[in-house]
Amino acid sequence: MTPQPTAPADRSPAVPPPTPPVRPSGPPFPFPAPRREMTVEDADRWAGQFVAWSWDGTTILDGADTREELDRRLTRAGIDPRRVVVDYMDLPGESHL
Repeated sequence: MTPQPTAPADRSPAVPPPTPPVRPSGPPFPFPAPRREMTVEDADRWAGQFVAWSWDGTTILDGADTREELDRRLTRAGIDPRRVVVDYMDLPGESHL
């Protein structure tokens, strides 16, 4: 007796996979430029903090000591943390290169 071909098993999941968060492909500005244009006073103000840059790179929206706290602060302000560029502002004399 010849085996009969069988239909492939339905491998589609019962529940569709979750939709990944919307993440823009990258900032629309050359990222180091805004830092070079910062005043010393602004650099000192944000030193040692994680900061959230506006998507166009013109403004620091907020800062915090930890990434988690920054995300909480942005969310409380009605800003989607996935729609900002996060940077760490080194303390004077500190480098992470």
